Amino acid sequence: MTKKELRLDYIRRIINQHDIRSQEQLLEKLSQMGYNSTQATLSRDLQQLRAIRSTDRLGHPRYVLPTNPAYVRVSGRRNRTSATVDNSLLSVAEGGVLIVLRTIPGFAAALAGTIDNAHLTSVAGTIAGDDTILVVGKDGFEKAALISDLSEIVPAVNAGGE
Repeated sequence: MTKKELRLDYIRRIINQHDIRSQEQLLEKLSQMGYNSTQATLSRDLQQLRAIRSTDRLGHPRYVLPTNPAYVRVSGRRNRTSATVDNSLLSVAEGGVLIVLRTIPGFAAALAGTIDNAHLTSVAGTIAGDDTILVVGKDGFEKAALISDLSEIVPAVNAGGE
């Protein structure tokens, strides 16, 4: 195995075993394993591995590889040039109840991503603006079930959020 192949293997292991939020954090982990690298080399390695940044349930960024289920959601949104009509659709959910959430400016996308990544039973999906989120409940679920599910992530939803 070449030095580069070994380094790529270590990068894969680190990303799969840890929540790596930045290239600096990844460089530090590599260094702890005895592999010193430059940021430019690491950037090329991440590109070769097709690593992308996703968000976790709390909205924090982290690197994921193509083997991670979060990769499909994020890469499908970012890389539309390689998508075709046959492989671009990820899911279909019929909508029922609609709930509008208001956030502080600039926070709606992060919160909507957190809600989507939680895969709540009653949530079909979200649409986010700058400070507003439209939460669409799945068909067949009552408003109370949707509010109950959302309150697991945003407790203020149960109180009406006001």
